[in-house]
Amino acid sequence: DLHIEAHSFPTRRSSDLFPSHDKEREKHSRNLDMIHRSIKVDKENPFHYFNLGTTYRSAGDNEKAVDAFRAVLRLADSSFDQYHYYQSSWVYLASCLLDMGMCAEAANVCLYVPETVHDIPDFWCVFGGSMLGLGHILAAKIALEKCISMEQNTTVSISDRTCFDRAKKWLESKQLQ
Repeated sequence: DLHIEAHSFPTRRSSDLFPSHDKEREKHSRNLDMIHRSIKVDKENPFHYFNLGTTYRSAGDNEKAVDAFRAVLRLADSSFDQYHYYQSSWVYLASCLLDMGMCAEAANVCLYVPETVHDIPDFWCVFGGSMLGLGHILAAKIALEKCISMEQNTTVSISDRTCFDRAKKWLESKQLQ
């Protein structure tokens, strides 16, 4: 029996990220106001919901972010596959679920991502973390190693660099030794 330590999947809250930064809270509030106005004008635009999800995610409000990313995927169809925000919505949705400790739900999202998402290192990190959380050690190792193998790609963004550290930490954990 595999025991997953509780600290492996921390839940982030806005109070953790912005404990007393009034300017950050004001910016967050202002962004939310603008996004909500955009949604009122164009309720069927998945990009507005992507912006809403990323704003909630950056503030650590994973539950609201999950709802927003699900709205992106509900409103967009496979013709949106070439858009970065559509691909990222799949990964961010799974990542928020994983951060909330919902490993099975995160894994389920990962199983249905479009093939173009497989080029995103964060996808492999989240998929590996969800497999680890479910006790599927071999699948976790394969996914996390795939993530790390993408580190040599010079085009990866800064946010992707964080996933490499997370993947390495999980691979070095007692659970995967």
